[in-house]
Amino acid sequence: MEWTTSFKRHRSAKIGGTALIIEHVLWEMLRAPLQPLGKAASQMLRQLSPDIQELILAPNNQIRLSGAHHYLRALERRRSLDGLAALTLLLRLSLERHDQLLAKEYACSLLKVLLMLGLDWT
Repeated sequence: MEWTTSFKRHRSAKIGGTALIIEHVLWEMLRAPLQPLGKAASQMLRQLSPDIQELILAPNNQIRLSGAHHYLRALERRRSLDGLAALTLLLRLSLERHDQLLAKEYACSLLKVLLMLGLDWT
């Protein structure tokens, strides 16, 4: 479902900052067809905050899927929509590679962040 520009303006006027949430790259990730993301994954990652990118990108600018324990906790501590988007992307990439153990780690981490964000928004 695509939001119209007038709806975004109306919601943002009523509730400050709503447009940033509605237009976040997370929704693009969730709407993307269940097929390999390819280069779209890197483009989506580039829309996230620089500190999230630093955690996820390896020195060669490739998305790091291994060594998850190191940066998963850092993503969880950020308790942000960008962190949630990064975990969603990492989960999708691990499922594309049929790495069930890594996918489970990302899914658990994603659920933790959802719970923390839910507590923040109540």
